[in-house]
Amino acid sequence: MTFLTALYTLIIYPIELLFEIVFSIISRLSGNVVVSIIILSLVFNLVVLPLYRRADKIQEEAREKEIKLAPVIKHIRKVFSGDERFMILQTYYRQNDYSPMNVLKSSVSLLLQIPFFIAAYRMLSGCSLLSGVSVGPIKDLSAPDGILVIGGIAINVLPILMTLINLISGFIYGKGLPLKSKLQMYLIAAVFLVFLYNSPAGLVFYWTLNNVFSLVKNIVMLVLRGKKEKTGETVSKQKVSLKTDPEAMKKSNALFIASAVFLALFTGLFIPANVISASPQQFMNRYTMSDPALYLFYPLLTGIGLFVLWTGLFYYLASPKGKSLMSKVMFIFCAGALLNNTMYSNFFGDMVETLQYVNNPRFATDDMIWDAVFLLFAAAFCILFIRFAKSFPAILAGCGAVALILISCGNIKKINDQYKLAFNSYSAEQPSFELSKDGQNVVVIMLDRAVGSMVPYIMNEKPELKESFDGFTWYHNTLSYGQSTNFASPALYGGYDYTPEKINERADESLVDKQNECLKVMPTVFSKEGWDCTFINPTYAGYSWIPDLTVFRDFKGLKAYNTGYHYLPDLPKKCANLETALCRNLYCYSLFKSSPVVIQPYLYDSGRYNSIGSMTGEDRSSFQVVDGTSRALGHYLSFEAEYYALKSMSSMTKISEKGNNMVIFANKSTHDMSMLKEPEYEPKYYVDNTEYDKTHKDRFTVDGKTLRMETTPQYLFYEMNMGALLSVGRWLDYLKEQGVYDNTRIIVVSDHAYGVGQYDELLFNNEGADFDAQGFIPLLMYKDFGSRGFKVSEEFMTNADTPALATQGIINNAVNPFTGNPLSAPEKKKVPQKVIFSGSWDVLTNGTNTFDRSQWYSVRDNVWDRSNWKYEGFH
Repeated sequence: MTFLTALYTLIIYPIELLFEIVFSIISRLSGNVVVSIIILSLVFNLVVLPLYRRADKIQEEAREKEIKLAPVIKHIRKVFSGDERFMILQTYYRQNDYSPMNVLKSSVSLLLQIPFFIAAYRMLSGCSLLSGVSVGPIKDLSAPDGILVIGGIAINVLPILMTLINLISGFIYGKGLPLKSKLQMYLIAAVFLVFLYNSPAGLVFYWTLNNVFSLVKNIVMLVLRGKKEKTGETVSKQKVSLKTDPEAMKKSNALFIASAVFLALFTGLFIPANVISASPQQFMNRYTMSDPALYLFYPLLTGIGLFVLWTGLFYYLASPKGKSLMSKVMFIFCAGALLNNTMYSNFFGDMVETLQYVNNPRFATDDMIWDAVFLLFAAAFCILFIRFAKSFPAILAGCGAVALILISCGNIKKINDQYKLAFNSYSAEQPSFELSKDGQNVVVIMLDRAVGSMVPYIMNEKPELKESFDGFTWYHNTLSYGQSTNFASPALYGGYDYTPEKINERADESLVDKQNECLKVMPTVFSKEGWDCTFINPTYAGYSWIPDLTVFRDFKGLKAYNTGYHYLPDLPKKCANLETALCRNLYCYSLFKSSPVVIQPYLYDSGRYNSIGSMTGEDRSSFQVVDGTSRALGHYLSFEAEYYALKSMSSMTKISEKGNNMVIFANKSTHDMSMLKEPEYEPKYYVDNTEYDKTHKDRFTVDGKTLRMETTPQYLFYEMNMGALLSVGRWLDYLKEQGVYDNTRIIVVSDHAYGVGQYDELLFNNEGADFDAQGFIPLLMYKDFGSRGFKVSEEFMTNADTPALATQGIINNAVNPFTGNPLSAPEKKKVPQKVIFSGSWDVLTNGTNTFDRSQWYSVRDNVWDRSNWKYEGFH
């Protein structure tokens, strides 16, 4: 962040952000851009009216003093010279409480207009909502109006009209003012004409409205001044001696300052640091690998600018009575922000790095009512507290601000620690792996959160996939040991010694050590037999969101890679867009979390956070906004990075003549929800599947069984799973072309699935909580050497069978190299398998040596039979 950027973020950006939020909300409510511009202008003119009134008063006072002192100053300059004149002038200025710098007071209104003008210019110049909108003779509000065309030359009428209004306003307001002041107003009008002549019509229309409101204000002030002059009053005689209690003003000032600092830190530092520290590596720029803690400068400066600088300016210019009221309101705002953020801290579920919730939040009317009741009680308590607690409210707000700094420092340290971990394991090396023609190859493809129960419907829509997956067996009756990666992936990689139950039995070892151990099981078994091993994206290596490859630093015979964002098209630009979006949305998210529930839907705006300008358009998109089940707009970078990595498996594959190779490739293109363009099932900036979904409903019926497809998550997961299997299918076709298909054993498996409520037989209620067993039915597809045909098996399997499937027939009686136990589990059909049901998916908070207390179930050999699921308690 440069100094000029910091200055802009502090002074201008808070106003620009408020402009954008208000304009976006009004546009959605009114459905008319022109009406929105009018209301925006009216709202902000009313809001800043006290500021401008006070500024006008300061200007009048400054001009009066200049006029009063002018004769004597003129005389001194005429009679005296040199140092003598300087000393006499300084003495005269001091005696009359005047400084030459007071000349700036006569330009207060102009100085105030500058930041508001720049903010409006920046916001409306890049506003996507103006594009293509016509009104009257103006064809496009995003371009100069060009209403008149004379001799083939387009003349922009709106800037000329704006200037005329400026001149009329200056003429009315300038009556009785010195010539210098009049010339200043006319010069400003000319400058605005030149500057805005070729600007978008929407911007000029907005500024013209501002000038209209200013003209009305000046007329009203002129009328009031005339009335006072008729009664014999003059401006200089209107000063009323306001008797104020110095002690009361001191307390009011202290309360306002403490409250303003608290709000600036709460919205600008505490909430952003808290959300980033929850998963620091998720917010890292994968191109520059910069520290995500650096993002905090933007919301912090925005918060200081909004609550300390601008609100402080309003406070400074307010009357004593106004200051007393503002200090109380600010303290109530502190309490309200704290209350809303605390009560609804985990109200909306999981969130992705673009600060969008996985499931679009539902804002219930009951929650809005109860929140309003709590806020009213809090406001009443604050008023009584301020009245009777004397100086204590200011002390409390100040201590709160200090506490916010201390907590945020702890979160920043946490962010830095995770950043260093990821940075130290970062490698710019492109992933690759070998497959040989004459030897044997074993490939395990782990598709995180792939939903196994969708396979028959995917094959029904794309029957050509059965040809691509020739030789595969899909296991319909497969169990996972958890519904999140931290619980379910250890057994997939290491076998039955790493089920959640077995992991908890080893209570003297840390969870991170057990995770690292399970990742090494298959590579160790194969490398001991002389096989070359490659592991791409080792899941939660080092318990790090970005896998810590240093875990394998001393592992000979294994190459480890992270795909990261290597395969994402236009990587530098897209990462820069994501960074810009985060810097903006972090503060918008803070406002959203701090606000009453009744206005939260308008601030969240389906994850757009009211972005209408600089972050819209395909070239600048960094997040996807989903509208219903069939339409979406934008790019979801994390998903696309995984999607294109999976799609690039062919380019990663290096064909050799000899040798045996074992490859594990983990991919999350089936994890983070994103809508894909049908029927290609590829990411696009604009997706509209409405017609395709309408005309292809039959794809969701197989053998008389219809897959429930009603909600957005149901469609998104179907599309992501389809997109992933299409990518894997293309890679399988590539292996056939290269002559390495028949000598390659392939396992396509997921660590867990996701419950989206598609099967009634898998939905049940236990202990008052809804339970969807679909999340425990992962994908498991297996192809052995030289096998043919696509088969379906009802054999009871778990994804912990993966190591046994990988080694069978190659390594006799394969055992876990760390425990000595067999990799297979022949008793699984006889002994119920215990699975964990928990929402503690974060490896940073799910426990130290054992998983935190959770619900447990035992499952017998048919996962599709609800009677085979037995609740085992909470422990």
